[in-house]
Amino acid sequence: MQLSIDRPTLAPSVDGDGMFGWSGVPRAVWGGNAAVALACRTSVEAPGFLPRRLDLALPAQPGYPDVIQALHLGGVELHRVPVALRGRAVAANGAPRPFAQVDVSGLWHRSFDYIDETSPSTIGAIAAVAPGLARFRDGVGLQARVWQLQLQPQRSALLDDALPGARRIRVSSGVPFAPGSATDVIAIAGLGDTTEILHVDAIASPVTPDEVLVDLRHPLAEAHARGGEVRNAQLAGAGAWSPIQHGVHAGDRSVCLANGGVLAAAGDLVEIDGGGVPSEIATLARVTATADAGGFYSLPPLHRAALIRLRALHPASW
Repeated sequence: MQLSIDRPTLAPSVDGDGMFGWSGVPRAVWGGNAAVALACRTSVEAPGFLPRRLDLALPAQPGYPDVIQALHLGGVELHRVPVALRGRAVAANGAPRPFAQVDVSGLWHRSFDYIDETSPSTIGAIAAVAPGLARFRDGVGLQARVWQLQLQPQRSALLDDALPGARRIRVSSGVPFAPGSATDVIAIAGLGDTTEILHVDAIASPVTPDEVLVDLRHPLAEAHARGGEVRNAQLAGAGAWSPIQHGVHAGDRSVCLANGGVLAAAGDLVEIDGGGVPSEIATLARVTATADAGGFYSLPPLHRAALIRLRALHPASW
């Protein structure tokens, strides 16, 4: 496990049971003013899990130096990294089934919820999203809905390389940005086939006739090269909301939905809302696949489910 913190006066420690924390000399940590709380930004990383960022506030110490009040984090939940499921659809005799339709027919959040094939699914549906989600969201009231993306003809270009985590980008003029709009977004072309869809929070000053500084609602998840295309787009045809069954973390590539019927709506995007932070948009991939001529198939990267039951359909088996 790797721990980091933005205060050099605090040192990390981890034991063999996964207990971890940071400690330091109080006089050095508070700098002689223990009457104020200290904001800290930390991260927890472990092999096989997505990194988790924690924003903490060390409490003020009115009893200093005789009494030091520790901050107890309790259990810190980590999400597994996603797994890409690939396979081959074959008949009982081993012959490949070309162009078989593969989908998910059962989902269980915990392995012990599954007893046998009659056990009901504990997840209504799972949606694969790309890139990974930007924000941690927990608690009740999380929801998702499907949108259609309508690209507009206006185009701009990135004037600098944009790295993951960036909240401000410099682009050429050309796109009519709409800060604060719920349905006006921008599409930023990335490396390979990666495109990110983001809301614009503000147009920062100074603005010249040839360039615009754009503040994004959420940080970039992927790297984008200088010269990459930036297009104006609109969200249209909002689908019905579905409750999200389990909280989401930054980097998640799967969202557990209570109502799988919402995925039947036309649309290539999903909006994630709730948890006390602004909503975000991600590209949506339904968890289905069509096998190739050799019967081989590949599903989008998935996690958040302990057990998944797949179903393969082929006309020769009907």
